[in-house]
Amino acid sequence: MELWGSSSDELTLILFGAKVSSAVMEGDSFRLVTAGFLHIGLLHLIVNAVTLVQLGLLCENLYGSIRFLFLYLVTDSAGFALSSAFSDSLSAGASAALFGLTGALVAFGFRHRHRLPEWLRPQFTWYLLGWIGLFIVFGLVYSGIDNLAHVGGLGAGVVLGLVFDNRLTASKRSFGAESMLFLASASILVGTILQFHRRLEPDLRRWAEADTRRDVKIEILNHQIETHPHSGIYYFLRGEAHAGEGARAPAIRDYEEALALGYGHARLKNALAWQLVTQDHPSRHDVARAIRLAREALRRDRQPAYQNTLGWAYVQHGDYEKGRRMLEEAARLRKESDAVERATDYYMLALAALKAGERNDAAEYLRQADALSSSVTESRDQEDAECGGDLKDGDEAVWRDFFFFKEKAHAALDERRRE
Repeated sequence: MELWGSSSDELTLILFGAKVSSAVMEGDSFRLVTAGFLHIGLLHLIVNAVTLVQLGLLCENLYGSIRFLFLYLVTDSAGFALSSAFSDSLSAGASAALFGLTGALVAFGFRHRHRLPEWLRPQFTWYLLGWIGLFIVFGLVYSGIDNLAHVGGLGAGVVLGLVFDNRLTASKRSFGAESMLFLASASILVGTILQFHRRLEPDLRRWAEADTRRDVKIEILNHQIETHPHSGIYYFLRGEAHAGEGARAPAIRDYEEALALGYGHARLKNALAWQLVTQDHPSRHDVARAIRLAREALRRDRQPAYQNTLGWAYVQHGDYEKGRRMLEEAARLRKESDAVERATDYYMLALAALKAGERNDAAEYLRQADALSSSVTESRDQEDAECGGDLKDGDEAVWRDFFFFKEKAHAALDERRRE
């Protein structure tokens, strides 16, 4: 997947079969299986791989290879089915199946606790329950974790663990039951492969063979929208692609359509707010709506980028002090590696200070922005060369905003000095 894009790129994940709730509802049932074999980033893969080795060996020795395979596939699918029913987030990973394996072990532990040695009982019951509780709480505290998939996989694993025979207590093997489970597992895998090939393989091949991703991204998204007309995430991603090319009007149309379809992610609300408030002459209605959308985005996820949007919306609304506080907070919270965004924050602060009539403050903000600018422009030339001119859409938009506000801040301060 890394060779054909990036495991952190949303469209790449979608084309490889990550869970997209609306797409599942519109017939992409194969995603319930394929999502469990994808991972978002190397660390995600390593953690789940190590956990799978530990739990998998135990489950396979306890239930046998055929039951283990069936258990993995069914709990994986059950987890993402529950997630699809109640969450519109894009997700992937083996965690749903891992919770399923854990649930089956816990069910075994309680079901056969009287047959287990006293020293071994806690390992299959309270010890595992403690880990389950810890990871559920971890998923509640940190964003980006699909707890619904974990709970769905866990529930399915408990049910299967209560009904499955196992090698420890069964008097003999049931070849009839194992044959049925093998056929069911094979049917799930074959059906998944066939549906994946029919619905995604053509677009995935175009994505892999394109000279630059930019050439085919909107075309692929157009095709996916034809296939999934009620999936807001595809409109959002096409809006991002339009925004990356500087096409404001189609970006706003796609963002509005995604919002109308119920795709209410914080990133979408912030992106739409940003497009509305950075127009040449935004109307009072657009500015007021941008403030509302940016506030909603911030309530869901306190990202510096969302504070930046809300800050500029306040500036455009005429509330310069509140806007400056938000922009200063955004610049303060940026990571050291986000030098381009921090420089943009300071150029925006310079403009906000000028609007408030504070020229000295504006000059100081501009000085800080230019100090960051001298280093980031060199890094941009190097990054552009390394990518062969194929920067990500988000990177293109970041640089476009940087140059736009840099030029605007310098021009505004020069004009004020001439007065």
